Amino acid sequence: MRAFLARLPRRVDAFAARLSERLEALATRRNGLLLLAAGVVVACIVFYAYPSYPNYDSYFLLLWGHDVASGHLPHYQVFYSPTPHPLAIALTALLSPFGDSADRVLVALSFASLLALMAAVFRMTQLLFGTLVALIAVVLLLTRTDLQLLTFRALVDIPFIALVFSAGALELARPRRGWPVLALLTLAGLLRPEAWPLSAAYVLWLAPAVSRRQLLAYAALAISAPLLWALTDWIVTGDALYSLTSTRRAGKVLHRATGLGQAFRRLPRALGGNEPLVNFVIGGLGALLGVWLLRRRAWLPLALGGIGVAFYFGLALAALPLNARYLAASSVLASVGLAVALAGWTR
Repeated sequence: MRAFLARLPRRVDAFAARLSERLEALATRRNGLLLLAAGVVVACIVFYAYPSYPNYDSYFLLLWGHDVASGHLPHYQVFYSPTPHPLAIALTALLSPFGDSADRVLVALSFASLLALMAAVFRMTQLLFGTLVALIAVVLLLTRTDLQLLTFRALVDIPFIALVFSAGALELARPRRGWPVLALLTLAGLLRPEAWPLSAAYVLWLAPAVSRRQLLAYAALAISAPLLWALTDWIVTGDALYSLTSTRRAGKVLHRATGLGQAFRRLPRALGGNEPLVNFVIGGLGALLGVWLLRRRAWLPLALGGIGVAFYFGLALAALPLNARYLAASSVLASVGLAVALAGWTR
């Protein structure tokens, strides 16, 4: 028995090494496309088997998109209207020809965004920790009922996170890639303002490797998202900061939680999603293990998670409502950390 127990760690290490080698051998482009195709089939089955419809916020986006498609300014200043998101309104304007079916088409696009998110998380995690950890991360995300709810209700958060993690995957594949990464972050910044500091940080990351002219062009692209957001607010309402002021006002009327104290209290649940204890505690330990394994290569996931949390506390300081959805991108990284905790030792 003692001999068996003495040999057990070596056998486990050998098994993990063989499993990792076989998974890496299977991780071809062809197999990746087959897996994605299987995901599309499953998503279509779920979409038709369990019909769902957008939530309150998303229906407002559909109404505003219909206004734009009809040649009218959208009516932002409606009682209890949500915060407008410029890119989402532009998309729903394109859905206007679908008429009464536009809401279901929007849900279908939300499912497509979830698939894109899974693919981006898989690729990003694979580049950092290998195929085994990437597969476990995707499986864990599939168990996240909070992400499923955001998908079924066609909220802007799923496409936002998909854009952010797609940008991260592109950057990991080729550091300081430039335009493609910044373009995705700019699109994300027209869905949620959490992408604005990510774009700014990425421009600073590019600065040492580009000319001054290129840097100015990158900076112009990065700042275009908040400027376009303010411009659309000004055109529609005459107030360039309407989204900020209306969100703060709505938070007070609806007695939404805000302030630093609430931010600290809500942080574990916001990061942990549907399983706060598991995702926040064990996922956090896995994140520490990941930093130890990656050393300098850990800068990108640390930046994504750290900037997201810092922005969340910035919202608290600005007396804006604190919603768990605002930490969705950092929450996805908690699931990746949980995958590292489960299988990172194989590296």
